[in-house]
Amino acid sequence: MRLVFRIGILLVLMISAQAFGWNTSHVVIMIMDGARYCETWGDAAHTNIPKIAALASQATVLTQFRTALPGSAAIDWSETCPGHARITTGTVQNIANDGTQLPSMPSMFQQYRKQTGAASNAAWVITSKDKLFVLANSSAGGWNNAYQPSINCGVNGNGTGGYREDSVTHPIVKQKLTNDRPALMIINYKGPDSMGHANNWNGYIAAIRAVDGYADDLWTTIQSDAQLKDKTALIILNDHGRHTSNFVSHGDSCDGCTHIMFVALGPDFKKNYVTGTVSREHIDIAPTVAQLLGITMSNAAGNRMSELLLVTPVVSGAPAGITTNKSFNVTLDVDTNFGYWSTNGSAFAQFTMSGVTISIDRTTTLRYFGSNTGISATNSITYTFDTAAPVVSGAPANLTTNTTFTVTLDVNENYGWFSTNGTTYYQFTTAATNIIIDRTLTLYYYGRDTLGNNSSTNTRIYTMDIPPVVSGAPASLTTNKTFIIPLDVDKNYGYWSTNNSPFAQLTTSGVNITVDRTTTLRYFGSNAAGIGSTNTRTYTFDTTAPSVTGVPNDMSTNKEFTITLSVNENYGYVSLNGGAYVQFTTAGTNISINRTASLSCCGRDALGNSSATNTRTYTVNIINGLENPSAVGGSDGFTIMNIPEHTTGAVYTISGRFVASLAAHDHGLFWDIRTTDGKRAAPGVYLCRLSSASDRKIVKIMVQR
Repeated sequence: MRLVFRIGILLVLMISAQAFGWNTSHVVIMIMDGARYCETWGDAAHTNIPKIAALASQATVLTQFRTALPGSAAIDWSETCPGHARITTGTVQNIANDGTQLPSMPSMFQQYRKQTGAASNAAWVITSKDKLFVLANSSAGGWNNAYQPSINCGVNGNGTGGYREDSVTHPIVKQKLTNDRPALMIINYKGPDSMGHANNWNGYIAAIRAVDGYADDLWTTIQSDAQLKDKTALIILNDHGRHTSNFVSHGDSCDGCTHIMFVALGPDFKKNYVTGTVSREHIDIAPTVAQLLGITMSNAAGNRMSELLLVTPVVSGAPAGITTNKSFNVTLDVDTNFGYWSTNGSAFAQFTMSGVTISIDRTTTLRYFGSNTGISATNSITYTFDTAAPVVSGAPANLTTNTTFTVTLDVNENYGWFSTNGTTYYQFTTAATNIIIDRTLTLYYYGRDTLGNNSSTNTRIYTMDIPPVVSGAPASLTTNKTFIIPLDVDKNYGYWSTNNSPFAQLTTSGVNITVDRTTTLRYFGSNAAGIGSTNTRTYTFDTTAPSVTGVPNDMSTNKEFTITLSVNENYGYVSLNGGAYVQFTTAGTNISINRTASLSCCGRDALGNSSATNTRTYTVNIINGLENPSAVGGSDGFTIMNIPEHTTGAVYTISGRFVASLAAHDHGLFWDIRTTDGKRAAPGVYLCRLSSASDRKIVKIMVQR
């Protein structure tokens, strides 16, 4: 018959948590499976666990730790698989004890891998019992077969083959611990539980003592590794005990089954601390490990065991770094134990919860920290004393000039202020400001920072001696009328010239210049300060009227026609039959002539220059029918006249044979007395058939030799 043994489990959790304020970056939880409290810590002499007892001077020991507290649904489930699942998930897990059922919640191994993105060998499940491979997985949605740790469980290592000896498991533990330095490792020693089920008292006691030795060897291994030393916490406990009256079995709520050992060592656990005032249980372990390692166990039902941890004293009262020009005091407080402070690299001084007041009267770097058993992270704040006023630069020395110039004022910090009248000041920043100097003035400026540090007010005198200014000349223009320009100069002398003649001088009395032709006027002012720039104006005389083109001569016609008039500048004007004149531009205009008409046109520009009026008479005799066509012969052919526009015609012999088509002509239709093959027609009588839009007619033509 197969025996179901309870096996001690070592759970090693190693997660970097320094970013969360803890010194622990690795956690080792060792569970001695199936050992009663009375044979472990409950024995005042610690006969069977002398090495664990020796470690207690560095550790926290809870004497009221249980598998589950009274009233918990798990109080009767003092079995191996449910007990380990409670430890790893932080929840009550009534799962099968034969390794056929996964925990219903994700474990701390899975939470760690998901939250940190660590590889599978960052967490290990190493157990002497094969059935405990279930601790690596969960049946919860989204977690099943996901984020699992590496495993080495049972004889075959993959959770099959039955149980193996603890002496086989322990070397595997050490090898994985020092080679991989995993974040999480669970180790199973089967000895105490296995011997208890075998009803072998001596073997049971020997197995407890063997696991005691494994614990000491494990701690020695950790402290001998530079990457694990002083960064690793070790928690030693049991998954369950054994019946009070019968050490062979377990599985109910008796004190022997539920009251178990709990010992914790590490940089963040209290030292030489034994307490029985607080009762804790399995499900409180996962939240506590998560707190140390900086992960969350959102589904955990247990509570953090914060009372076991060394909480670093918090120093407060130091304001943020500032810049000032006034002395002030910093009052530091510490919430427990001691705080330490230093200024400008001096030796640290201790202070208590009564606080300390530090006077800051110069640029000071204040460093401080809280401490109970060691130095916490040091805080550093710098207070800068600034009594120097901003410096304004960029203003040239006093000067006299005849040219407008720009002063660019800059300030090295905060603000500068300037004024050009000594009364109204304007602010500027380190982006600088530009001031145009175009007259005699005094420039005032100084700097002032946000702390109130003021520089002295500086003054600069800029004397502007500008050449005389000549005025009175209108802008360049085009005209056809004589006009007078009255030139003036505001001081000293001005000089003027027309059409490149020698410059003539004018005084402040001014001068009148007559402009009666196209003229280029140049002028400038001059005194001892220098010669001003020469100004040029051009006045263009235009007495030429616009020219209208496109007007045909007088004519008689029997056709409608269109006249396109154009004008070379400004405007043209056109009138028909003495009517009102209509204006047109250089874009031209089209005029349709469809009856006898008199057309008059002329040009006129914006200056009033007008051309002579041209008049043309167009006699238009439009024939609408073929009542009186006539054929007029000549040396080169016949012209058919007195016919409507768009009349067509063809020439036939008396017998009706087609001879030629009539061609359009200025006065009608024309036949050149040739046949379609280009030969001259034979003498004789020919018929000319005419067709208009509304009529048809035959005209006889006689061709003579």
